[in-house]
Amino acid sequence: MGFVDEYMCSKFCPCQVSARASYVGTEYADNVFDSGAGGVPVTDKFLMDCYDQAKTQYKFEFEPDAKVLEIVNYMEESFECSGITTVPNFYVTRSHMEGPPKESCGDSVSQTAGDTIMMVGIIMLVNSFLNFLVFNIQYGYWCKKSEKEIQKEQLEKKRKSDQAERERLQ
Repeated sequence: MGFVDEYMCSKFCPCQVSARASYVGTEYADNVFDSGAGGVPVTDKFLMDCYDQAKTQYKFEFEPDAKVLEIVNYMEESFECSGITTVPNFYVTRSHMEGPPKESCGDSVSQTAGDTIMMVGIIMLVNSFLNFLVFNIQYGYWCKKSEKEIQKEQLEKKRKSDQAERERLQ
């Protein structure tokens, strides 16, 4: 169980009662969904609502990095996902009122990257084939002998065969 799942909608960070319907069927359906009457303010998002109030009250030692939070926020907003390998029950930067995340960000990012990488791979294969084809055509031109060279070789062969014939006759 992740850090967010452990504290969100718990006695540390009670959630809105109206959000309970979104969590029916999950292990969090019976968690603390409160109207705020218990003395602890009702929270909407884990960061920064729940975390900020709980870290002072309960002395959390975990301090999230601002750059990481920026990336997490971007991924949650762009892909509507949360978590990397498993799907947690709460978003980190989005409201719990939206309900639990549907998929992990790892799946979303890998699918998006996979589509892009496949296209790059196809382009590289086509490019490699064209380079191979062009190289072989050029190699044929490099190895091709000119008419002068062919005539010179034929004359040399004729001269050698004539010389061999003369030596045989002597």
